[in-house]
Amino acid sequence: MDVSIVNFDEKYRSYFQSLNEEWLNKYYFITESDLLLLSNPEKLISDGGFVFFALMNSDVVGTCALIPHGEFCFEIIKMAVSEHAQNYGIGSLLMKKCISFAEKNDANKITLESAVPLKAAIHLYKKFGFLQTSEEYTHPVFKRTTFLMELKLK
Repeated sequence: MDVSIVNFDEKYRSYFQSLNEEWLNKYYFITESDLLLLSNPEKLISDGGFVFFALMNSDVVGTCALIPHGEFCFEIIKMAVSEHAQNYGIGSLLMKKCISFAEKNDANKITLESAVPLKAAIHLYKKFGFLQTSEEYTHPVFKRTTFLMELKLK
């Protein structure tokens, strides 16, 4: 099995939406705000963010974005791995790419949001040293119950 993490390429753009919709439909619901964000990954990039894709044997099986979140900080958003490609370490590879990228760009920390039912995701984040930094709250844009996690880099 050959797995690689690559930067955004126009030929993969539709997978940013389809992989995240697969994930959202499994655990939550898709909001209009989700659709606006997922249908235009180029906007994330033009706003200073980065979109990565996981390829397994040339098939796109995962994605995530890293966006600037204040000075010297990035936020990981919209991480999704196709259900048929889970348990192959794809999430770990995406996480390593995000952390490495943030470190190379002088970030002091990385943040993300998660939720109590997402046990596998929380396990992954904790494995990489993320700590929960807030109580649960209703996300103001996506209307899902979530909490913040943070990884200090320096």
